[in-house]
Amino acid sequence: MNFLFHNYCLIFVASLLTGYANASSVFSSAFVGEGNQMLSNILGTSDSSTTPFEVVEGEGGSTHNLDSVGGSGDLIFDAQATASASYGSLRASASGSITNSFFDPNYDFDAGTGVPIAFYSQGSARFSQTLQYGGTAVNYTSTYILRLTGSIIGGARAAVIIDLTHGSEPAQSWTYDAVGDYDLALFSQAYIHGGAPQEFQLSINTLYSFDTDTLAPGGDFTGSADFGNTLEVVGIDLRDELGKLQELGTITSDSGQVFTITGVPEPSSAILILMACGVASTWRYRLNQTGRIAA
Repeated sequence: MNFLFHNYCLIFVASLLTGYANASSVFSSAFVGEGNQMLSNILGTSDSSTTPFEVVEGEGGSTHNLDSVGGSGDLIFDAQATASASYGSLRASASGSITNSFFDPNYDFDAGTGVPIAFYSQGSARFSQTLQYGGTAVNYTSTYILRLTGSIIGGARAAVIIDLTHGSEPAQSWTYDAVGDYDLALFSQAYIHGGAPQEFQLSINTLYSFDTDTLAPGGDFTGSADFGNTLEVVGIDLRDELGKLQELGTITSDSGQVFTITGVPEPSSAILILMACGVASTWRYRLNQTGRIAA
């Protein structure tokens, strides 16, 4: 992942995670932009914070003549992004293309002169809930079980970032940027807490970026990070202070969602489950390749 793309990830994931705690809510956004490594002009944008399942779309593009900056012909940029959020399920995608790539070292964002050197699209979605626990235990341990499905085309310029927050604990993140199809089971760290309500937030951020100083001049490039189907909460492994699974307990939220309580399978069992779903190869891919979990 190049430096520019990494900065976009950090900036927009941080903004997505800010200011949405302590109440059930959904938010989704999609936008397309161009500029330099830190500043951008938005070419297309849309967002929603009111309606679960509403799909937002950002679409935009630009054409830049290169004859006056040492190139030839036109650089053409075109990109799209989509996102939607509902309680327990998130969808996001970002894609784009560049025709006749060219790097303009004299580009000046503030003056509006030259040809932009950074082009990108981003689709983001998240939901927040307050979880309530019903049962006889006093203290609990919660482990969240997620499923991620989608694909990445275009190598280091595309990525998906997932963030999960429980209570006041730091966010746990997963980042994937390798080309391929994804159908992954993700398991959070184990969160220890009492029986009081706990805030829970899950977000997905898909990005596709072109940084022209890393692209071959005159080349055509295209790709996508398509996770429009989907990131979802499959269940929660809820245990008491003795480590016993609370199969007869309940987890509900202020949004009205009821979560399934299920045990995290042992590694061998998890592989069997994924084989039953036809995704054992991607499970091995996750274990051995690019999946990174940072608590």
